[in-house]
Amino acid sequence: MKLENLRRALSPLVNRIMAMVGRGTVSVVDDSRKLATVQIKAARGEILQGAEFWQSYGFKSVPPIGSECVFVAVGGKRDHVHALHVVDRTERPKGGAEGDVVVYRTTGELLELLASGGKLSSPTKVELEVGSSLVEVTPSAIELSAGGASIRIESGTVTITASGSTTVFS
Repeated sequence: MKLENLRRALSPLVNRIMAMVGRGTVSVVDDSRKLATVQIKAARGEILQGAEFWQSYGFKSVPPIGSECVFVAVGGKRDHVHALHVVDRTERPKGGAEGDVVVYRTTGELLELLASGGKLSSPTKVELEVGSSLVEVTPSAIELSAGGASIRIESGTVTITASGSTTVFS
């Protein structure tokens, strides 16, 4: 068999292999289904619609439009695409040590699990809810609510609200 005939015969197989993995940009996100889907703008303007966005168990994210992704096309067919990893390199916190874990959001919220300890931070508000008990921390106040009672600390003032008896120790 001549080399040119071999190239021609293998061309469809080579094309499918080349189409199996790619990079693109997320242009639409649909998080209303059991498995989120994204629309991907791939190389040369190719639009891949309805790509399933696979995420790790116990973790959910809705990536910002413009995020970059790595995708696979099952069997090299671009009508069956899965987005495997999505990243927004403009917002990713930088630095850190080996083993550090950081969950972040574009609006500044951070959950850091570091060798030195854990930290949850937000520029606006953090809530901790356990059953019907709530702790809310804002830049100007801390409020604890449980069992029909609440304590609020704001601007040097402590306010205690309770439906039953109240005991204050100094």
